[in-house]
Amino acid sequence: MEKQTRVPILSANPTLISLEIIIIFCTTAIYAIFVGRHVGPKEAETMDAVIETVGPVSDSILLIIISVAALFEIGGELMLRYTAVLAKTRAEGKAEGIVEGKAEGIVEGKAEGRAEVYKEWRADWERRRQEAQVKGIPFSEPPPPNPETNNHKP
Repeated sequence: MEKQTRVPILSANPTLISLEIIIIFCTTAIYAIFVGRHVGPKEAETMDAVIETVGPVSDSILLIIISVAALFEIGGELMLRYTAVLAKTRAEGKAEGIVEGKAEGIVEGKAEGRAEVYKEWRADWERRRQEAQVKGIPFSEPPPPNPETNNHKP
């Protein structure tokens, strides 16, 4: 297993850098809309509203860039750590065992559930049959199907 290493943010995948730039642009645009709506009604002229909007937005751009870069760096670090832990558990055979054990457990649980339901159904059928026999009433109800053999034999 080759070791994964961190790469500087500027030498990362170009798709991710493009995604970062798009997120920065969208975040800045949304923030500018909020500031513009807050400032717009107070200002009479359009140019004054633009100037009043650009000031807070330009002050926040550095914070937005740092936040988005940090988000991608932290996300990348978490993904690398998760991948390393997953690779380690796969190498030790634990991950496949957990998944296989879970699947086997589900199958066993379903089989046990079917067996319990069958026992209860069969006991109820048997009780009704005995009551009919004691009362002398003909009992023609077939027994419940056995889930193991899928037949109606008692």
